[in-house]
Amino acid sequence: MASTGSPAGKVDLPRTSVIRQLRPTPRIYLLMLAQIPAGLTLGAKEVARWEILEGIYDTTWALGISAAVTSSAIIVSSLVVGPLTDRYDPRPFVVGGLLVTAIVNSWLGWALLRGEPPLWLVALDLVLTGVTFAVISISFLKVQASFVHPGAEGAGEIVTVLRLGITGVAGAILAGFSPSPAVTLMGVGVGTGISAVAFAAVTRPVPPRPVVRAADGSTTTVLAYLASVPLLRRFVIVALALSLLIPPQMATMVMFYSKKLFDEAGLAYP
Repeated sequence: MASTGSPAGKVDLPRTSVIRQLRPTPRIYLLMLAQIPAGLTLGAKEVARWEILEGIYDTTWALGISAAVTSSAIIVSSLVVGPLTDRYDPRPFVVGGLLVTAIVNSWLGWALLRGEPPLWLVALDLVLTGVTFAVISISFLKVQASFVHPGAEGAGEIVTVLRLGITGVAGAILAGFSPSPAVTLMGVGVGTGISAVAFAAVTRPVPPRPVVRAADGSTTTVLAYLASVPLLRRFVIVALALSLLIPPQMATMVMFYSKKLFDEAGLAYP
């Protein structure tokens, strides 16, 4: 059943399914198609990073420190890139993040082919992984929202989450067939490079929204806005708590520790 009313500038959308909400804007699926290669690299990169760190570190504590470095880079970068994407077209941020990811992973893969990579290169990869993740994910949200009618942003996000989940698992499985982490990382570089070109080809400029200022000329800060919207504030608190308890890097730590247990038991790791 369609909504009975909508604010000015909005389009009444059916609320029965995600597909019906996105039916008026089918180009959103073209955007998702362009990002499939990059989605595949998410799972593949985690597998390759686990294999690399396993060869460098012999404790889960050191692996946890590595995950903390990436997480800290995500936090700091998010605070910086968020306001920038509000002021400028977010497309160059997405393309730039994908290209940096492609270059860094190809570079690390090439270094692995020559032997064990230097520690500084591994550390640089950990930091840039966090930075590019924050830049791409935040900027992509604004581009994605521009592809759908106002009111269907949630439906677009559902498609994105499904895409990331399916391609992430598929990428991890494909990485299992790779002969070495170096080859996997070279593939990651190629995949993200393809997505960067495809993204630039299917998107158009996204003009920034006008900044709403108070009577005294000031703008609302993030904390002030959260304080004024209790429901959103509670949602953000829960989301942050879950992110702290179940960080994405936890998967790498679980794989690392489980393989140690299998090795100690003399069993083949699946």
